Amino acid sequence: MPSALFKCGMLLIIFLSTTGIAQAKTWKTVTRDHGKIKIQYSVSKRIDEEGNKVPWIRYTAVTVEKISMKKVIALFRDPIEYGKLIGLKTCEKIKSISDNEWVNYSTASPGWPIADFDWVARMTFSENTNTRTVVFTSTADPTFIERTKLKRISFDNETYTFKDLGNGEIEITITLEETPTVKVPRWLLHMAIPGNAAGFIQKIVIFSKLDEGE
Repeated sequence: MPSALFKCGMLLIIFLSTTGIAQAKTWKTVTRDHGKIKIQYSVSKRIDEEGNKVPWIRYTAVTVEKISMKKVIALFRDPIEYGKLIGLKTCEKIKSISDNEWVNYSTASPGWPIADFDWVARMTFSENTNTRTVVFTSTADPTFIERTKLKRISFDNETYTFKDLGNGEIEITITLEETPTVKVPRWLLHMAIPGNAAGFIQKIVIFSKLDEGE
């Protein structure tokens, strides 16, 4: 993570948490949107901070599209628009650490069978003009503020890389690793991940579409 979270499927994928060491490394490669989107994903096991074996979901989704880099930057830096992209109920910036690092606090109401939860995420932004690359990262920081009655995402790592190819197109790469906050059958995760990853990257394209004449 990213309708609210692409309905049930995205609910299982975007708002998740992970730590620990993998016990298996099985990756699958699929494509979506007539081969335009390449997705590599893995559903394996890891050991969490309490010593429990839990699912470990990882994926990388890549595509090339004609989008506005300016809109991409504005989208990810604006917590309200970013919240709409992810499918959050609320999303607000609660602390600015620097011009390129800040903390968002979000809430979500996915609906049955997933309970409402909140999410504290440390966001970063970097831009390399030499390589024409923009990178945003999101890392869960569950202890940054006091817990509420809502279940909180405990760990989540996401990286969004946008590379200007110099021909009017931008390569979009999303990498994400997480563990479901609820028990999810392994077969359902395998079924949901490719479509959810593709759907999320397509939503970024819609939000960042070039204006006529750009």
